[in-house]
Amino acid sequence: MKTISRITGMAVLLWALASMTRADEIMVGATTQNGILEGYDGRHFQFYERETGKVLTISRTSVKQLKLDPPRKGEVLAIGKSEPRKVVVHGYAKGKFLFAEDKKPLAIMGMNVKRLSLASVSRFTGSSEPMQEAVQTIADADIQVLQARTDLTAGQQATLESYTARYQTFVAESSALVSKMDTLTGADRIAALQDLRLRKEAEQPLRRELAVRQRELISAFPEAFPSVRIMSGDE
Repeated sequence: MKTISRITGMAVLLWALASMTRADEIMVGATTQNGILEGYDGRHFQFYERETGKVLTISRTSVKQLKLDPPRKGEVLAIGKSEPRKVVVHGYAKGKFLFAEDKKPLAIMGMNVKRLSLASVSRFTGSSEPMQEAVQTIADADIQVLQARTDLTAGQQATLESYTARYQTFVAESSALVSKMDTLTGADRIAALQDLRLRKEAEQPLRRELAVRQRELISAFPEAFPSVRIMSGDE
């Protein structure tokens, strides 16, 4: 079993290493900009430019080349498909998105991509937030069993509510916003995308908070979670 302090130390080290290596590049005309690719909405790339600290909305037709360094996990939804595909995003060139799927190269024409979402990274460190994977989320079914119990002490009840209320509500709201965004167009869609970006940034501190709440929950109900442990991102 690995302790919280060890996980935190490893996360800080990974963040520091990532900050020195991540440098997504997008070429528009003859100009190359460095930063972080944050998404694609079917027509425009959302690209965080480090130099200005602004999120640029860049038309796909104006992009000559895009390279993610290092490549990043994501999901791509093709036009006419109901389910996204899990891929590793490498970039965009000659009118095609470049992916890897099951370690095999995959190219999809830009005009055929409805949406591309990517694993969240910190704008400040370039890290893919190892703490996000340092939490083993307890199954909803286990939580429902605890919520149905009538023998909880006041302390146990407070711990359970602290664990469930804030984080799970936040995720539910974000999921609803993603579903709503697919029905929007134009300025409404852009506004929804901006809202999602802000929420994604806010989600990372909540995930770190969740690690603390999870430890409290396991301590309050040791008999309910005999095999649950905190895992590091490399397991």
